[in-house]
Amino acid sequence: MKVNEFLDIITPMQRKLFRFALRLVDNVSEAEDVVQDVFLKLWKDPAQLRKCRNAEAWCMTMVRNRSLDRLRTEVKRKHIDIVEAWNLSHPGPTPHQSAEQNETMARVKGIIADLPDQQREVLHLRDVEGYAYEEIADMTGMNLGQVKVNIHRARRKVREQMENLPE
Repeated sequence: MKVNEFLDIITPMQRKLFRFALRLVDNVSEAEDVVQDVFLKLWKDPAQLRKCRNAEAWCMTMVRNRSLDRLRTEVKRKHIDIVEAWNLSHPGPTPHQSAEQNETMARVKGIIADLPDQQREVLHLRDVEGYAYEEIADMTGMNLGQVKVNIHRARRKVREQMENLPE
């Protein structure tokens, strides 16, 4: 595989892979290392990339697996700021809007951080990254029903807890 061909396949999904790794490992340098490891593995064995049906799903699965490997060796896991991970900042908000947004995001972050790992992961893949249910099932190794149930339960818990918070 030539460099340009490799870059044409990998470059469009680089940021998405990084955000996903960052969400899982909760450390910028670790996430960069995860993505770099995946790219290096794909570069060394380009046949893997050529023979898969969906290169992006394959890469997301590789990032997920590599991130989980790194987490297994980590003693403690922290959570990333959801605003940074989802890149939700809007240009030029008023100070009031900014404060309100920060407060809301802090609430959502706390609720999502308390979700079970599977629910948190599938919620991120569906609602942040925009993957289809089938793609999430392929990436996580869950069956389609489990993916839908976990997303439904995660959304319901976030919604219920946001409704029950004092204004």
